[in-house]
Amino acid sequence: MHRRIPLLTALGSLLAVLVVGCGAGGGPTTSADNAPPKHYASLAELGGAITARQQTDRTASVSMNGAIGPVTLSGEGAVRFDAGGTSMRFSQDAEQDGKPLSSQAYAMVAIGDQVYAKPPAGPGWPTLSPGKPWLKVSEKSTNPAIALLGQQVQSMLQSVSPAQTFTKLGPALTLVDTADEALGGTPTARYTIRMDLAKAAQLRTDPAAKRQLTAALAQGVKTVDSTLWLDSQDRILRSQSQQPLSNGQDAYNVDFRYHDWGQPVDIAAPPPAQVSQG
Repeated sequence: MHRRIPLLTALGSLLAVLVVGCGAGGGPTTSADNAPPKHYASLAELGGAITARQQTDRTASVSMNGAIGPVTLSGEGAVRFDAGGTSMRFSQDAEQDGKPLSSQAYAMVAIGDQVYAKPPAGPGWPTLSPGKPWLKVSEKSTNPAIALLGQQVQSMLQSVSPAQTFTKLGPALTLVDTADEALGGTPTARYTIRMDLAKAAQLRTDPAAKRQLTAALAQGVKTVDSTLWLDSQDRILRSQSQQPLSNGQDAYNVDFRYHDWGQPVDIAAPPPAQVSQG
């Protein structure tokens, strides 16, 4: 039994999927030459090509649409590959029955090893100081919600480059197929990547990831698929995925689009005067 659920979400946390397969690119927003895309025969070749393009082009913007049962999600963000590490920002809004849902809305900024978040509304989060809407996030926080968010953000940062996951979880991953497919008039190569959950659970070392993989296995899910679309310049244009949630009823569906490669992006830490300590 296999279901199409996001590769990188299953590796870490629900929030990790928000940047799954996020590639950077340079030059124009879309591929102007309409050249046929390359097709790579292995994950090592695919990961190497994506990484080389990221190192050349450095920046990208991303938009997201998703759904969890009756809840619809939308988000936008940007990523920048710096010599000292990856920087990114992302914000998500949610609605149910046409009304904003604050429990699923948040924003985050990561600059190197410094992570900040405007957390969602709800129990478990600390009371923020007046005029300080941002929270400094640490994986080592004594607050379980903050510590989990810190783990999730680190998982997102590691997930920005698929090549990192291909390297870490190689024995658990299989390149199932690749095919030509036009995406908005642009020729692309579509890749389907399958993960063996049992093998991935053996390879993962962080407890949160192991728990998620174990829960999926308990539901009878043995493999998960992720789909990526690359243009002729090895830029990821799109990633699409679906994940069943722990209640066994709803599913988390998400669709990401990547654009404005190589264009300036606004990724900056919030002013210190606006930051609460978590």
